[in-house]
Amino acid sequence: MTNAKIIKPIEAGHFESKGEIFYTQYPLREWAPVKKIQQMIRDNISGKLCSLRFTWQRPKKDATTQSEFLYETLAGLIDVSWLLADSQLADLKINRVPDSNNLFALASFANGIVAEIEMNECLPDSMPPTYFVKANFEYGHGTNQPIVGHFNVEGAILANDAAAHRVVIENADWDDCGDEIAICNRKMLQSIELGRYPSGPLNTQPIVEAIRKECA
Repeated sequence: MTNAKIIKPIEAGHFESKGEIFYTQYPLREWAPVKKIQQMIRDNISGKLCSLRFTWQRPKKDATTQSEFLYETLAGLIDVSWLLADSQLADLKINRVPDSNNLFALASFANGIVAEIEMNECLPDSMPPTYFVKANFEYGHGTNQPIVGHFNVEGAILANDAAAHRVVIENADWDDCGDEIAICNRKMLQSIELGRYPSGPLNTQPIVEAIRKECA
């Protein structure tokens, strides 16, 4: 696989490359639902994007450090929100539960699109993680959240006024290793190797500064 220099978002904002090409680790740019929402935007399937909502939950046994929770996971969700909104971050509000990886964030973008982010690493250890996104458009929605149930693997429905169809996830790589984030990381490396992933700090500096301002 690639030997490219890949750094975490917390490091990317102040990294001095001295001419060296580097990549900021935002694996969620390769997440299948994000790719599908990008396609819906490009193809104008349901009109303009209006808002986003992420529900990001992990069991306590998989909890990360506070720094990783804020400056990798939250930063990554804000980054893909920015990517989908295609507009500068204008404001960020974070409401955190003290001494816990549990928060609600509201990111507002200059074009009026907002992204709600509900994140916690407080699920019972018996439960699997759940990663959902819902994109609200003028004339419809795009989401990987099941109509009924809790788990990511319960399938998807394609519906309009005329008919509803249960569909198989288009991305055959959806759950082949049992870990969506591991898949995203692998696909990020593949994209870097193929020259499809952008280099540099990307949107990191304003994202990290906004998080620090709220969480100081």
